[in-house]
Amino acid sequence: MEPVYVLDTSALIFRSIPEGRKVTITEVYDELEGELSKLFFEKSSIKVLYSDEESIEKVRDAAKGTGDDMKLSETDVKLLALANQIKEEGKDVKIVSDDYSIQNVANKLNLEFEGIMQEEIGKEFRWIKKCVGCYREFNSDEYDMCPICGSGLQNRVIRQKDIIDD
Repeated sequence: MEPVYVLDTSALIFRSIPEGRKVTITEVYDELEGELSKLFFEKSSIKVLYSDEESIEKVRDAAKGTGDDMKLSETDVKLLALANQIKEEGKDVKIVSDDYSIQNVANKLNLEFEGIMQEEIGKEFRWIKKCVGCYREFNSDEYDMCPICGSGLQNRVIRQKDIIDD
């Protein structure tokens, strides 16, 4: 069975659209700039769908589990939620995106993905925020500055493991 391709904005910007059934969300269309990009979208037979709240919550939970909740935009979350929703309907689905955070969360949700201009991730990552002053660690995007010493926080990988293709 041919997969349903869930397209991120980067797929449309680079005009890298696979053959087959293509879907995306309204927010991806809204991110396109210029008449040519919007015309390309309209001529590409891409169906615009919406993700449900249950799928959005599953994506948010998975993103918290990988630490990507501090990196994903609302558009990214909804795109992943749409892909997860299609998968739960029993269809094959593949996300087309160069965004490594999208790919990392997709991997956590057992969703297939493919890159466009960049190679896909080969490792699954777990991120945290770490204070550059006192070195304390924080699990989410709750703080921009360390609440203990006031120093800046940086994203750090605390765990990575190889992604095994079946």
